[in-house]
Amino acid sequence: MKKIAALFFLFVICSLQLFAQTDWIKSFYHLKVGNLWFNSIRLDFPGIKNNQVMTDSLPFFNASNIPMPLEAIQVPSFITVKIIPAILPPQKEGKVIITYDAVKKNTFGKTFDVFFLATNDTVQPDKTIILAPEIGEDFSYLTPEQLENAPKILFTANTYNFGTLKPGTIVQYSFEFRNDGKSDLLIRNVVSSCGCTATEAEKELLKPGEISTIDVMFDTAGRQGKEEKTVTVVSNDPYQPEVVLTITGIVE
Repeated sequence: MKKIAALFFLFVICSLQLFAQTDWIKSFYHLKVGNLWFNSIRLDFPGIKNNQVMTDSLPFFNASNIPMPLEAIQVPSFITVKIIPAILPPQKEGKVIITYDAVKKNTFGKTFDVFFLATNDTVQPDKTIILAPEIGEDFSYLTPEQLENAPKILFTANTYNFGTLKPGTIVQYSFEFRNDGKSDLLIRNVVSSCGCTATEAEKELLKPGEISTIDVMFDTAGRQGKEEKTVTVVSNDPYQPEVVLTITGIVE
């Protein structure tokens, strides 16, 4: 009798552990892309610099009852992908290891790239993986003298309020800036938020004292209420490598 009770107790404990593990898996892998579950499908590579190569990973879980082969497709040349395991058994965890080469990417500021995991999942075969690092410039090599003589970006105004407008009005504004430093100022990148379009700087290389503009256009069609759009200007100013410009106002 005692033996039967002990076996029953062991069965109950194992069942509880199994249920607890199942609950944990469902909670942790909350992003369900078909039968492949993720905790996240995005990597930001925080703190990456323009001269760095950084590696990170994303875990996933095969929620189906059959093995799932995985293959990385449409991978940009500056990204390396390794999938462990290449064939994921049912009800098992795996991961994709991603190496991002910012040197080969050769850009600055916020960026956005994708590739896909091709599977045999009948619900959604291709899974999108998003890479959205903000690549900063490495100024650590600059000497005190170089920092003293560095370029300096200075805008006349960082915000433009267009007031109150009817939907469909096109807002245009030129943000003027100058190089207030002692060496050449380079505009590395100009990145606009959704619904806002910025042209490239009138000049991308400014000698000390030179002036240029960032021309911004915002289409209010389909908008209503308070609007606020931003443009991020990335430069080689070591003290202020990013400047956020804002367009704000009300669309009736």
